Amino acid sequence: MGYLKEFYSNLLNKIETDSELLYNIVIGNTSADLDSICSSIAYAIYLSVTNSLSDPNMKFPEKKSIHIPVVNCSRRELELKIPFKLWTSFFPEKIGNEELQLICIDDYIISKILSKLNDENDESVFISLVDHNILDIKQIEWKSKVRRIIDHHQDNNETQAVERISPGPLVGSCSSLITQLWSNLQNFEIDTSVALLLLGPIIKDTRCISKDLYNKRWNKVDEESFNFLIKKLHLNYQDCLKYLELLYSESNNSKLILNLDINDILTMDYKCFSYYTSSYDIMVGYSSFEIKLVDIIDHFGYQQFLTKCVSLLFYSIKL
Repeated sequence: MGYLKEFYSNLLNKIETDSELLYNIVIGNTSADLDSICSSIAYAIYLSVTNSLSDPNMKFPEKKSIHIPVVNCSRRELELKIPFKLWTSFFPEKIGNEELQLICIDDYIISKILSKLNDENDESVFISLVDHNILDIKQIEWKSKVRRIIDHHQDNNETQAVERISPGPLVGSCSSLITQLWSNLQNFEIDTSVALLLLGPIIKDTRCISKDLYNKRWNKVDEESFNFLIKKLHLNYQDCLKYLELLYSESNNSKLILNLDINDILTMDYKCFSYYTSSYDIMVGYSSFEIKLVDIIDHFGYQQFLTKCVSLLFYSIKL
């Protein structure tokens, strides 16, 4: 049994059989992009290894707490996450479908645990945010449950946390921050499968440590993490460039993407946040695309595109 398969097997068994556990939900942002999915898994495993939630101030006794990586999208939407599907397909024996028994936000096995997040008096479930520091509008009621944040976006401290690693957007990938934690572990070596999960987002987000993007899309944290991982995996820079080319050749495949329904294209990488000011609240929905926006508008027509954008935003409000 592979390392990840064993991790998930043990995790699912505990969820199903032990009702007295204390839970730490490790969750990325609602776009569920490559960085969010991979960093949530790698961070949950890191926390499991270090037992760092045994701090009495966190109310997580060491032997009774488990760290659950949850993909922050539905099971159906997971099929639309092309970069993640591509990256894991490159290494099927290490991080393929047989190894990664992913838990999605709408999976039945996690539903009872997630329902406890709505009860402020329930101290059996807490959250660790990765790759975001502001909760999506439909998850804002979980705000009081956040205990950890590890993120590389602009952080205005709108969400409080006991522990926070949030250096800002000059770091290109959240996976780089989590790699730093792994690299600093004493007497424990990161497993190959975890290293592969972390390398993919770093390659993609930094364009393989492209010199032209230094201090724009990445900095030394990313470079150190990249070098640590390729050394562990016995890869060289040219190997990583080939993987980057493969990732982008498929992710930027306009013909493939435009064959999808427009709703699927808009939700492939979508998140919605509320920003609060002294005089009013602003809600912003973000849809990111791997292909040119003009190609999408030309294909579907401006009116249909705009209508779907507005519908998606109102759907977010309704949720």
